[in-house]
Parts: sequence; C-alpha cells; structure tokens
Amino acid sequence: MERLDLRIRYRGHSLDLWLTRDSLTVRGHNDAAPPIILSVNGTVSEFITGTTRVFPLEKFP
Repeated sequence: MERLDLRIRYRGHSLDLWLTRDSLTVRGHNDAAPPIILSVNGTVSEFITGTTRVFPLEKFP
C-alpha cells in the first residue's frame, strides 16, 4: 500500500489523515473546536484546527 487517506472526527475536530511510509500528515478543518494534543513517535504537540502538521515516521528495517 502506498498511502492511506482517512477523514475522522475527534473531540469536535474534522481531521484529514494521510499516512505514507515516510510520514503522517494531519489537516484540520476550520471548526470551532478547542486545541487537542497529538502524540506521534513520542513527539507530543498541540494541534489547532485549521492547520496542517506533518510528522516524519521512523523507518523499520
């Protein structure tokens, strides 16, 4: 599989997720939801709706 695309609702956020072998991209739509906390590969960050975040993924042998 080259890529997986999903749209989910989480705590009032409408999120588009694009998962590839190298990264996870999260895009939030302009909702009035409060910020949420995302944790990817041990990196914790605040996510604000209306933004896009790209998280590099570790490669496994």
